Amino acid sequence: MHEGSIENPPTLPLFGMSSSKELRTPPQPTQQPYLSLQPQYYAYIPPYPSFPLLSPQSHSAVSSPLKKVPSMKEFLNELNETYGEGTYTHFETSFMEQEVLVQFISEFTNTDFKKLGIKKIGWQKVLRRATLKILSWVK
Repeated sequence: MHEGSIENPPTLPLFGMSSSKELRTPPQPTQQPYLSLQPQYYAYIPPYPSFPLLSPQSHSAVSSPLKKVPSMKEFLNELNETYGEGTYTHFETSFMEQEVLVQFISEFTNTDFKKLGIKKIGWQKVLRRATLKILSWVK
């Protein structure tokens, strides 16, 4: 080896393979191949509400047994028990003269009610809602 200059860089010793030692890598433990764990994105789907199956035999607060549509007299009597004696039964004659069935009261317009003598808005609302409640029981 000689010292060099800018024009002649120094020579470096070369090592041959005969003088080198074999480098051994330590044995790797046996393991599963590397799996790439990429984040996966899913759309959130909220759970579908499950409701218990209703049967005519069940008597829970959620379901009531299936009923038939009451007669006009029965219907008006039930409303009287809830809202006061005589409040609704005095309309029975008007309903009978016009041949009104209970299941159609929910479809009445304000004009229809006025023709029957039911002029108060509160009475009209009670009759409509009570009819809808009965229709939800009937199948």
